[in-house]
Amino acid sequence: AMEAYKDQAEYLETERDRAYGLLTELSKALNNIKELRSRCESALKGKICVVGWVGTGTTDIGVNPFDGEYINVGTHAAVAETILRQSFIRYLDPWVSILLTMIVVPLLVLVMGRFRVGLRTAFGFGGAIVIILASYALFAGTGVFLSPLPAVLASLLGVITREAIDYMSTEREKSFLRKAFGTYLSSEVVEQIVADPSKLTLGGQSRFMTAMFTDIKGFSTISEQLSPEALVSLLNKYLSGMSDIILDQKGTIDKYEGDAIIAFFGAPLDLPEHARNACRSAILMKRLEEQMNTMFLAEGLSPTPIATRIGINSGDMVVGNMGTERKMNYTMMGSAVNLAARLE
Repeated sequence: AMEAYKDQAEYLETERDRAYGLLTELSKALNNIKELRSRCESALKGKICVVGWVGTGTTDIGVNPFDGEYINVGTHAAVAETILRQSFIRYLDPWVSILLTMIVVPLLVLVMGRFRVGLRTAFGFGGAIVIILASYALFAGTGVFLSPLPAVLASLLGVITREAIDYMSTEREKSFLRKAFGTYLSSEVVEQIVADPSKLTLGGQSRFMTAMFTDIKGFSTISEQLSPEALVSLLNKYLSGMSDIILDQKGTIDKYEGDAIIAFFGAPLDLPEHARNACRSAILMKRLEEQMNTMFLAEGLSPTPIATRIGINSGDMVVGNMGTERKMNYTMMGSAVNLAARLE
């Protein structure tokens, strides 16, 4: 019995010591908890804590206006911060955007007209970018949001419309120039005028250039021996061949007077070698005359050989669009012109 009692006493002492040890550990744990709680209370007092998953392996990922992938728990924190700071987005009334569009877009289009095509387009699209940046700066600095979309779309539409109208107007002017001058200027000269219309001065201007007058010797006698149809056919073939030579030499055909051709070299574009081109045209016309006479006599188009008289003179002349607003003619005048006619 004494042995059993002794063993039981030892067991109780062992349990007592173990219990004291547990109590000591528990006391330490409680002290640690108190210390941690005190630290948390000190650090988080007056704070709002949002707890949630932030691991990229979770499915708690969404989107917001600024990010394509965003941890959703952060949205709650952003909402809490917005409420606490009262930093809400303030939308301006739609009429403000409409008013901005009505003021900025016409002003932008008007200012654009002062620039060349490339700068004009760059200025127009640059204006749209400025509107976007101004809207962003207003939002970032004050929290006031003014939608730039109406003004930007209207600006781009204004730029595109402005350029489309300008393009159509330019093409219409080019078409008019080609049609108006294509009948008495070479295609090469016409294209130069189309590329730079400023080279064509409306009205009269004084220039040193060369005038040319041609006609057929004894044409009245020839015309009396031909029917009207045969006369027209002969004249058309003759004038076509002679005119092509003048145009190839960059000359300008002023007008036709029956069998006569009146032309000049050195306008509307500057032609430094206008006298040389005129003389070269005369030589080529006389060569062509021989070929035409062979054909005309062989085909019976002319009863006698054709002889072309040519008068050429260089000097100061007045050249330009002359006449009335309803009827104009690009022609030349002056004593130097009269001398060329008398030489012929």
